[in-house]
Amino acid sequence: VQTCALPISDQAFSGLDPAGQIKTIVHNHAQALHANPIATDLMADELMVPSEVSEALNQARRRLGEEHSALFANNHAMREYDHRSVMVVLMAAANYIAMRAAHAPIFMGERLDTPDGWEAVLRRLARVADLATRADDAPKPGVTKSVKKTKASVAVS
Repeated sequence: VQTCALPISDQAFSGLDPAGQIKTIVHNHAQALHANPIATDLMADELMVPSEVSEALNQARRRLGEEHSALFANNHAMREYDHRSVMVVLMAAANYIAMRAAHAPIFMGERLDTPDGWEAVLRRLARVADLATRADDAPKPGVTKSVKKTKASVAVS
């Protein structure tokens, strides 16, 4: 599993498959937060008690959403609900692990406050992007393709 990092040109980014685009965005977001503990402090504080900076943060979040929408406007794959859903969940995970790295750095046995631990969790995020964006025709556990609905054709997981 390879993660992508900026700088990357718009042309190179648009040439990536959906997994590559998601990995690039999530990786760079996580790295930016990890490099800026003050940002993670603000996020963590805001979760507890909104403050004077909450509105400014909300404006920045709206702007980020608009930038992502513009980025994906001409990208059919990234306009798909499933791909956007993967990105939303992974961005939330990136926010969480960045806050953990700054304040409670041991997570699931990984030391997020070490370069090796941080890179390991970024590889896991990238792996999830790969798994979640596999071709739709790939077999999925617990699902059978059958037009005729019988007890035998519906798998329960």
